[in-house]
Amino acid sequence: MAQNASERRLFLVYFAVFAVEILLLSLAGLPGSMSFRQYSCCDHGANLSIRYLVSHGYRPTIDFGYLYGPLSVLFGQLWLGAFGSTPTAYQAAMTVCDLLIVLAFARIAARLRFGPFGIALTIVGMLFAVPLTYINFAHALEATLICYGLAEQALGNKPGALAFSSAAVLAKPSMGYFYSLLLLVLIGLELRARKSDNLREWGRALAPGAIVFTGLLVLLALYFGIAPLLHALLPFTGAANYAARHYGFFAGKGRWFWRGDPTQGWLYYLRSVAGFWMLLTLYLVVAAIAALRNALSRPIFELSAKDELILTCAVLHVAFVTVFFGNKYDWVYYPYLLALGVAAAVDIAPVYRRSAVPLLLIGAISLISPIHTFEKRWTQEVRSSATAGLWAKPKVRDEWTHVLDLVRGRRATIVYSLGGAQIMFPQFGPPVSAFLLRGLANTVEIRREIAQLSRADLVVVPLGTVESCFVRPGLPQIDAALENFTPLWTGKYFQVLRHRAAPSIDNAPQPRQ
Repeated sequence: MAQNASERRLFLVYFAVFAVEILLLSLAGLPGSMSFRQYSCCDHGANLSIRYLVSHGYRPTIDFGYLYGPLSVLFGQLWLGAFGSTPTAYQAAMTVCDLLIVLAFARIAARLRFGPFGIALTIVGMLFAVPLTYINFAHALEATLICYGLAEQALGNKPGALAFSSAAVLAKPSMGYFYSLLLLVLIGLELRARKSDNLREWGRALAPGAIVFTGLLVLLALYFGIAPLLHALLPFTGAANYAARHYGFFAGKGRWFWRGDPTQGWLYYLRSVAGFWMLLTLYLVVAAIAALRNALSRPIFELSAKDELILTCAVLHVAFVTVFFGNKYDWVYYPYLLALGVAAAVDIAPVYRRSAVPLLLIGAISLISPIHTFEKRWTQEVRSSATAGLWAKPKVRDEWTHVLDLVRGRRATIVYSLGGAQIMFPQFGPPVSAFLLRGLANTVEIRREIAQLSRADLVVVPLGTVESCFVRPGLPQIDAALENFTPLWTGKYFQVLRHRAAPSIDNAPQPRQ
C-alpha cells in the first residue's frame, strides 16, 4: 500500500509538471497552431471540410478520398458537432489530446520509477515529442491511444494495452497493427513462460481487445456503412498515396530529413531536431538490443517492465522509419516512442546515464530554433477579422483581404489541394472534396470539383509550395478545367481567375496599400 501511495504521489507530481509544460508551450505556440495558412489551405482546415462532407451524406473512402481510419472521422464529427466547426474547437481537441498523452507519460514514469536523468530527458523530449497541434484528428487520436496502451503495458496489463492498440487501428490503420502484433507476441511469450498457454488463458488475454475492436466495428458500420469501413481498415489507400508522392525515409522525400541542408553543413543537425532525433534513435536501438540480449540469456525468456517498454518503443520506432515515414516533416508523428523509450533506458546501466548528459545538451541546443520561431511568429504575424481571427503575416492578410473584396457578391470558389477556407468564409461555395492529391483523390470527388468550377464566375487559386501550404491541386483534370478561366489578378500568395464566359469585371477593386 505504501508503494502504491508513493507511486500515486509521483504520478501526480509528474503529471502536474508535464501538464504545465504542455499548457505553457501551447500558449507560446498559438500563432503557429492557429495559423491562417494551416486552416485556409492546408491539412488542419481539411478536418473542417471533412466534417461538412460527412454531415451532408458523403462517405469517406467512397465519396471522397480518405487515408485515415473511420474512428477519427467519427471523433471529428462528435467534437466539431458539439463545439463548432472552427479552428478554435479543433485546437482545443489537440490540447485535450496532449494533456491525455502527458498523463500517460506520467503514469509510465511513476510506475517505472524514472530517475532524475530519465525525468530530465522526458521534460526535454516532450518539447518535440508531444506536438502542440496535429494535422488531422487521426494523428492526435492514434497518439493518445498508443500512449495509453504503453501505459497499460508498463503497468503489466497487456490485455488492456491490446484494447487501446485495437482502437488505434480504427483511428489510423498503421502503427496500431504493428503494436497489436507485438503485444500478441509478448502475451504468447508470457503465457509460455508461465506454462499456461492454453485456450482459456489466451481467451482472457484477448477478450478486452476483441470486445473493444468488435464494439467499435459495429458502431462504425452503423454510422458509415460496411463499404467505407472495409476500405478504411486496410492501409492500401495510404500506401498508394505514399507511392504517388514518392514518400519514404531512405529513397523517397523523407531522405531530406536526414541528409541535411547543404547551406548549413553539419550545423543543420544542431539547429534542427534532426540531429537529436537520430541520436535518440541510435540510443534507443542500442538499449533495445541490450534488453533483448539480457532476456535471451535467461533460462526462460523474460523481460522486465522497463526492458519491455524499451523494446516495444524501439520495434515500433523502427517500423515507423522503415514503413510509415513519408516526407521530411513526418518525424512529428511518432517522436513519443523515442522520448519514452530513451527515458526508460537511461537508468538500466551507468553507461546510459553518462551518455544522457550530452543527449540533454544536444536536445537543449536543438530547441533554440523552435523557440526562435515562436518569437518570430509573435512579432511578425498578426490576427485580424479578415483572416477569421487567425495569425498571418501582414502581406498574406492584405492579399487575402483583396481576394475577399474581389469575390464579394459574385459566384466564387477556391480550388486547393486541401483546406478549410470554404468553411470559414461563406463567400465561397461549400466544399465538395477533401484531398485533391495524387493517389488519394477519387474520380467522383474530382468530378464534383470540376462541376463546381464550371458554375463559378471567379476562382481563387493559391500560389505557393508545400511548405507554404498554399498549394493548388496537381491533378491534370483540375488543370484542364482551369483552362476555361483567365487571370483577373495575381499576387504572391493567391491568384483570382475569371471564367471566360463570365461578364468582364472592369471595376475590380485594387489591392489596399
